[in-house]
Amino acid sequence: MSELTEQDLVQLVRHFYPAGSFEPADSSTQEAPSYTRTPEHQRWLGAWKRAMEWPRWDSLLQELDLTLDGVGDVTQPYMAACRRCSKSIRRPPENGAQPLTRMVAAVSVLAPLYVSYCVTQSAPPRGGSAGQNLSFEPPQEVESQANTLRRSIERVLGYRPFPLPLSNIRVPDVFVPHLGGEPATLLTALFDAPLDNLP
Repeated sequence: MSELTEQDLVQLVRHFYPAGSFEPADSSTQEAPSYTRTPEHQRWLGAWKRAMEWPRWDSLLQELDLTLDGVGDVTQPYMAACRRCSKSIRRPPENGAQPLTRMVAAVSVLAPLYVSYCVTQSAPPRGGSAGQNLSFEPPQEVESQANTLRRSIERVLGYRPFPLPLSNIRVPDVFVPHLGGEPATLLTALFDAPLDNLP
């Protein structure tokens, strides 16, 4: 598989998302939003249908469950543009807080690309709100497990890492429903925003 260029990825986004501005879905009405009738949205739905019937995804989860012990599917179907799996790792308490690191892999349903990242939460000792940090570089204590995750995705699915330097490249004049009217970038259109919104 040849490298996907910035131009290739922009064209890919335009293939799956309609041009222009549309009203987002309104749960108070029974009427389907107008963007759902576009050929781009129909292609997006087709990509999701194939992703939900994807035997290699099941094979990947089985392998990761054996090698990493406890990897789960955290996909929210049709809510973004990726399937996701995650492993939670509790670390020893620090300053009275119980840190939790979630290693996550998001696999695009629109392109043969994935992105891996870690979400670290620190729960305060006595109530209060938990702080959360997303990083594309895993903490040192989970680096070997993150490498196992990435290698498995590349071997089982044949996918490549998303080129992070292209993350913030804007794709103007496309409507991406899961962004709620926010401007689309390559990362948010091919995966999700925010990436740390996990079940």
